[in-house]
Amino acid sequence: MTSPSATAYLFLVESVDLFGRTTVNGALYGISFTLYCLCVPLLFRQLKDPCQRRRNIGTIAYISLVMAMGLISLALDNRIIQISHIDQGQEPGGGLAYELSNVVSGLPISCAVDTAMFVVDILTTVMQIWRTWIVWSTTGNAVLIILVPVLLFVAFTGVQIAENVILRHPNLYSRQVLPSLPLASQSLSISIASITTILISTRIAIVPLVHKKGHLATTTLPGAMLFTGTEPFIRSSSSLYSNHCSLLLSSKLISNSYITSQMPPKSRKHKTRKVPTVTASSDSTPSVEPGSDSGDGAEKMAEAIRKCTQCWVVASPEVKLRFCSKCRAVMYCSPECQLADWKKHKPVCAVNVAQAAQLAAADKLKDLVGLYPPCLPENPTGITFVELDAKLEKWVKYFGSTLMYSTIHALKLPLYFPRARTHLLRVVVVYNPDNDGNVGRFFNLDEVEVMPLELAGRIDSACKMSVDQLRSMREESESDGRGLVVAAAVFCKPLAVQIVPFGSITGPHMKRIKWVENWEKNLRGCIETGNPNFEPA
Repeated sequence: MTSPSATAYLFLVESVDLFGRTTVNGALYGISFTLYCLCVPLLFRQLKDPCQRRRNIGTIAYISLVMAMGLISLALDNRIIQISHIDQGQEPGGGLAYELSNVVSGLPISCAVDTAMFVVDILTTVMQIWRTWIVWSTTGNAVLIILVPVLLFVAFTGVQIAENVILRHPNLYSRQVLPSLPLASQSLSISIASITTILISTRIAIVPLVHKKGHLATTTLPGAMLFTGTEPFIRSSSSLYSNHCSLLLSSKLISNSYITSQMPPKSRKHKTRKVPTVTASSDSTPSVEPGSDSGDGAEKMAEAIRKCTQCWVVASPEVKLRFCSKCRAVMYCSPECQLADWKKHKPVCAVNVAQAAQLAAADKLKDLVGLYPPCLPENPTGITFVELDAKLEKWVKYFGSTLMYSTIHALKLPLYFPRARTHLLRVVVVYNPDNDGNVGRFFNLDEVEVMPLELAGRIDSACKMSVDQLRSMREESESDGRGLVVAAAVFCKPLAVQIVPFGSITGPHMKRIKWVENWEKNLRGCIETGNPNFEPA
């Protein structure tokens, strides 16, 4: 006869088991289904883009499979509860004892439940490892970083298979081995979640949110990582399959583009189709025309900076340039030029797309929970990250020639041309909410100074990467006989640095330009009035 204390203990175990498998699992699946309903329409709206149609269909199928398997598992598990705790609840030992002794090893429905849970476990664990790889992919060490989670995943899969096989074959029972399998399975699962969460969180903590357009790629993090702070709690609660659904679908809602690796710009809510003609792209740097004076020809300069990224042919009525269809940060005169430049542009293109997705992810999180993640600073009141990004693009395009002339005169290139190799112009702007829709008044100038490249590279890891790539661009330009490349570094909080390069800078060209000593006063006047014409006072 069972002692009162043992009976009370079994009653407690049975109560906790029933609560977890009904109330907790049902609530978590409800949250998952809500996120699924929010996510799928976003993906369906992207099906119009033929370049991403197959990827988006695959995404929808992937998360639909997870939801379907989760629903099957939830429904069948509730049927097991009905059989064990309601139909056979009066059996000796209660419903839990009946389930363990008769249902688990004797009925196919138990095998179906465990199979569905196992499939969801595999799908969602793979997603966690994939997300970790995405976050660390820009470092070049992604393979080593995910090695431990992958090995744990292999072990987890083996333990799960062994547990389910042994549990349903009495002749394989081992009183020493069988009790340890569920503990090992849970431990491995939690270990994978904890390690991936630590890796993702560490990457988020050490790398700032960086604004980047074009070829001067700075480190960026995918927006899917914004929910990783809750991952250990979700993964270690009582039901792995419905919790995994919540984890996966939260990730998909925040960054659906990362399962497809790239997000087409057509899916963005903001209008960034018109990329600035002055952009930190690979070789599409504005050039200085021979004989140009400091205040004339701003409109001609705006046209001159529209060049093919590969062959540098200037846009004209006869030569039509087309943007890269994915990131829209560089332009080409022909498919042949785009194909020739693709190997160099491909990683940059992915970074550009990732940056856009990250901005959208931060805004989506703000919409969902009413605040930005702790790793990101607050945005200016009344404007989203995406809107700020779009406005900065337009502002840089609008003041392209102004920034170029300011850089030339700030670095005193007409007098000391070698400074083109050692210095850049640091420009700090802040958003101006009282702009009345005027592009020229989107931002106010906060600080401006000439800064050595060495010092600029020490500001943070993103600046160091940008400075290194600026040097690489300059060396390539010099080797091709196109002159030097100088740059303005535009900082706009809470975004980080945007490098705006200017090419074809040569000594003979600079000697033809009269140096403007009060360049800073002219620059401030242009920005304060919204006038892009840099004119000597």
